[in-house]
Amino acid sequence: MDKDERLLPVPTSKDLPSSTRDSQSSYPPVYGDDFVGNRKSFVEYLNVVTKRLPLILAMTIAVTAVTAFYMYRQPSVFQATTRMVIEPRKPKVQQRDAININLGNDPQYLNTQLQLLQNQELLRSAVVRLGLHKDPNALVNDDAGIIPFFKKLFGSKKDVDSGGVLPEINSDIDSASQDVQLSAEERQRADSYAAILRSGLTVEPVDRTSIVNVSIKSTNPEVAAKVADSVAELFIQRNAEQEVQGAQKAFEQLTKSIEDLKATIVLQEQEFIKQMESAQLPITPGKGSDLLAQRMQAYSAAWINAQEERRKLEVRLNSIIGAKGDGRSVREGDDDKASQDLSVRLQEAQSQLADLRVKYTDENEKIKQLIAKIESLKKSESDSVVSLIAALRSQITAALKREGEAREAYFSEVGKANVQGQAETRLTTLKREIETNRGLLDTYTQRQKEQELAIASGRPDNMRIDAAAIRPSAPVGPMRNRNILVALLLSFGAGIGLAFLLDYLDDSIKTSDDAGRHLGLPTLALIPKYGLGEKKRLRLGRGAKQGDEAVSDLSLVSLTDTRSATAEAYRHLRTSLLFSSAGRAPQAILVTSSQPSEGKTTTAINTAITLAQSGAEVVIIDCDLRRPRLHSRFELSNETGLTNYLSGDDNPEALLQEHSELQNLKIITCGPIPPNPTELLGSEEMRNLLQFLRENFDHVIVDSPPAISFTDAAILSTMVDGVVLVAMAGKSSLQLMKKFKQRLSAIGARIYGVVLNGITSDSVEYGYYGYGYNQYYAHQTEEPDPPDDNQL
Repeated sequence: MDKDERLLPVPTSKDLPSSTRDSQSSYPPVYGDDFVGNRKSFVEYLNVVTKRLPLILAMTIAVTAVTAFYMYRQPSVFQATTRMVIEPRKPKVQQRDAININLGNDPQYLNTQLQLLQNQELLRSAVVRLGLHKDPNALVNDDAGIIPFFKKLFGSKKDVDSGGVLPEINSDIDSASQDVQLSAEERQRADSYAAILRSGLTVEPVDRTSIVNVSIKSTNPEVAAKVADSVAELFIQRNAEQEVQGAQKAFEQLTKSIEDLKATIVLQEQEFIKQMESAQLPITPGKGSDLLAQRMQAYSAAWINAQEERRKLEVRLNSIIGAKGDGRSVREGDDDKASQDLSVRLQEAQSQLADLRVKYTDENEKIKQLIAKIESLKKSESDSVVSLIAALRSQITAALKREGEAREAYFSEVGKANVQGQAETRLTTLKREIETNRGLLDTYTQRQKEQELAIASGRPDNMRIDAAAIRPSAPVGPMRNRNILVALLLSFGAGIGLAFLLDYLDDSIKTSDDAGRHLGLPTLALIPKYGLGEKKRLRLGRGAKQGDEAVSDLSLVSLTDTRSATAEAYRHLRTSLLFSSAGRAPQAILVTSSQPSEGKTTTAINTAITLAQSGAEVVIIDCDLRRPRLHSRFELSNETGLTNYLSGDDNPEALLQEHSELQNLKIITCGPIPPNPTELLGSEEMRNLLQFLRENFDHVIVDSPPAISFTDAAILSTMVDGVVLVAMAGKSSLQLMKKFKQRLSAIGARIYGVVLNGITSDSVEYGYYGYGYNQYYAHQTEEPDPPDDNQL
């Protein structure tokens, strides 16, 4: 006998090989490979749109209707155009030598005129001159609204062209004064009309021409034409007035400037003459400077001569003093004859003394006499040198005096020359100012003549109206059909965008791809949503068996409607479960969901039915001790059930109840609802019961409460072979399912996969059952019913 390993704990992910853990962490979906990738197919995008198509259509219809209502509430807009010619400024005849910056194609001048044409004050003046400010309905068109639109649509052409009653418009521009006094109400109305017309004003130059189109849009066609002409005429008139006013103002300024310049020149000339007199300069240009130069040259020569004489005397004195009494040296440099004779006599006496000393000694009488003579001559020579030095010093003193007088005279003349030079500099500057003012006076006088001619010329010749505006016969706006079409397209696009936004924000599981991508679990089966025709057939079938009590739920669809796509889907679930474990089919299977109302009880019942239909002995247990429903689905008594056994009843066979149509299907109902469901389900009695059922049945299906709300499912998951997680397409939260999966993985429970309920007909995956299965049976009208699959 094979070893029974059903009571062994399920190995955790840590006990499995790495390859096994990797393969279990990312189960692919069962049906097709198109849902495995992260990219969605075109059909899935189309399903997002079709799923929320009512919202998209509602949004599109609402926005389009509001736009259409608004557009047909808007009045018709007419446009009138006045064609002007604005040429570059032409040079005046008198401006032959002047440079005119506006000659030729000057874009700055043209752009300035275009901006001035769009001045709101110009439009206000046009409103006042036309008298529109007196009529509160001058810019109101009686053709506005939906009712006039239908009148135009179904009325005659005469009625369409008649329009409303237009105000009387004063077309004479010159008859209305610009300085007309307005009341507060009229002033406010004029400003309001000017603002309205400003929004419809268009000034467009024609490329490569001097033509400018001035267009006015208004709900009143006659007002549009008159205002366009008035704006052009007022602009030309104002341009002429501004030019004349500018020329007049320039003429007055030039006249005042000329008078001021003349007075300034007279004062400067008087100041020039006064400064020449105070500086003692001759009136003849250049003579004063020559006389001053001659005098300075004479004083400079006298000073230099006195310096030269003094220096010679000082040299002579220094040479005498340096000789230290040497009479010869003094006499050699002296021009006095007496001094020279004395020097000669001394030299002769010294020569004789030298000759006598050769023969005689100093005691000789002749030598003594000669020595006495020499001494006498030396004394005379010394007295002569003293007197010469005294004379030289006296001469030097006199020379110094003469030199000082010459120096003082020279510097005095230099000071006078500096004063005169500064005066001449000031006179030169003043003379240049006088010449500049005279040149400026000539220029001002010439411009004054030019402004006189400009004032006389008057109106500018570079602007004119080439073509007056014509009263428009057909409106140019608003573009109702275009705007409605744009609103239709934009609202439809916005609705599609909103649909994709809601789909992006939707956290619910939608396809088997979501289960494989976000949960890493395989999809065991896709249960299509039961159609209205199938529900009707199910009610009739159940009603035929039970009289007036027709059951409308799908709990027994695998038994009551075996040819339906839903029943076939549950048979696919049976196949997936039987082959979900290697070696042997799982015995104890827990069916649960993350949230209430996701079809876990229906899935558990139909799983048990399909397994029983295959010939296996199956028992289903209602472990939802808080809200049991198994007994109501099978219409059984709930007086005795699971809670009785868990509370102390030792006979588990007494809990088993048979199904009337499937003898090999046993049901264990919940029994009385206990106050402590979690403690009962986690007790040892519950484990013993499951062990007993494993030994006596091929398969044990356990129905439990929602996993996130209670811990009952987590407790039961440790007692069974594996867990089937039921989810409702478009409802079950992926985040809650992730949390539940993490909780089960933490306690070592095994999850076989996900059963996705509620696959609608607009889903791509519905074709696997709804369309394909129904089409298959639709062509077998004469074939017998297929037998039950008892071989699985």
